[in-house]
Amino acid sequence: MEDPDLASYEFLPVNDVNDKAAVGSDKKQPNPVAEAKSSPSAHSSSPQAVTSSIRQTARLLRSLTGWPSFLRGLGYGLLSGFAFLTLWRLLALVLPFDHLLAYPLALIATAPLHAAWTHSMVAVPSHRSFFSRIPSLRSAYRATWLPVLLFSVLSCLSTAVPDMLISLVAGPDTLNVLMRPSSATTPASPPETSPYTALKLLVIVVLSVLLKFVLVIPAHVALVRVQTTLLPADEDTIVRFDRSFGGRVESVAVCSKCGFALLRAALASVTFQSWRRIVLLRVKLFALAMAMYLVMGAILGVQVMLMRRA
Repeated sequence: MEDPDLASYEFLPVNDVNDKAAVGSDKKQPNPVAEAKSSPSAHSSSPQAVTSSIRQTARLLRSLTGWPSFLRGLGYGLLSGFAFLTLWRLLALVLPFDHLLAYPLALIATAPLHAAWTHSMVAVPSHRSFFSRIPSLRSAYRATWLPVLLFSVLSCLSTAVPDMLISLVAGPDTLNVLMRPSSATTPASPPETSPYTALKLLVIVVLSVLLKFVLVIPAHVALVRVQTTLLPADEDTIVRFDRSFGGRVESVAVCSKCGFALLRAALASVTFQSWRRIVLLRVKLFALAMAMYLVMGAILGVQVMLMRRA
């Protein structure tokens, strides 16, 4: 959601503002907006985005309220996830085509809660109550129903296409073993695992990853940007963000332009450099997760070897 080209904004850590305010009320307090406009980085031709580096992002979060900032939005995330999963399972009991009907309807129904979770993640910390951050149902549904629907459909598509290809290449029994190893039954004749089949499965895995980057990530970016635009006018974001989408939408009356027009404005306002930064950040996070899994796997393997020797 960050717009690094928005030169008239520079975040001032909340801890610094509170510390300066505690010195004394007789001194003139600095104006963050004025400092941002007069700062050299505000007028730089190519400002660097904070979210281009995991370390800079972590440093920014830590500057808000310390280490608890890494858990910000946890309450809204748990509430949104619980409501979505409960409604999804209930709808799946009465509707056919679980992922085609129940999944999108549950996402759309819980859109205000998901928007509140997004706001709690991107907004500057405030003293607002828990439920006051949830946007109005009318504005949330009008602005986010199409991005939510697009995100749900593309997410299902990016999963269904590789599943179908695996079923065609290696048979449905292999797919059951991969997706549900505990409940899958052992086939009478195991599927053929020739090197050619393994190569085709590897190609399908690569295709699955590409679909996530080409379909799911742009849809998620559009959804987050639309949700962030619903922030109240008196709240700022912790990173640069243009609520007007480069002048395409009036930020004060964002709900006056909804549906396809708002979705198109959210996507069109993302520059090529921003797309490149988002993809690189996802690659970094994926590599970091894989490194953590390898370390945990190595530790678990050593423990198993020690237990066997004992």
